[in-house]
Amino acid sequence: MKIDIKLLMRKKDELLAKRQAILDKIAEENRTYTDEERAEDKSLQEQVADFEEQIRIAQEIQNQRTGSTPEQIRAALNEPTTPIQSENFRSFGDFLQAIRFNPSHPSLKWRESIHDSEKRLMSMGVGAAGGSKAA
Repeated sequence: MKIDIKLLMRKKDELLAKRQAILDKIAEENRTYTDEERAEDKSLQEQVADFEEQIRIAQEIQNQRTGSTPEQIRAALNEPTTPIQSENFRSFGDFLQAIRFNPSHPSLKWRESIHDSEKRLMSMGVGAAGGSKAA
């Protein structure tokens, strides 16, 4: 029998919605918990904790069956899925994607300028008129 993780998550969400409904009712009526509501909320909280544990165990088993550890899955999600063929970007979208998902892309590395015109610095010197002296 296969455990359906999505079903467990839906059941947990239903329990959380019930807890939220109790809290909303209390806030709407501007009062504190009654003993019955407090007991029901505690019961729901324990059931949510049980579902969270079942979900964690089911995910762990599923990862072990696929032969992947959680660290491997996280690492795989951070890896680019397709190799980059050239150093130039085809579009602005490619540039943004490289910034977000592939910061080691060769085009994002700083390069020494090879042209003198690119090496020029903007300077604030005395212009051709010679400037003026304030007295």
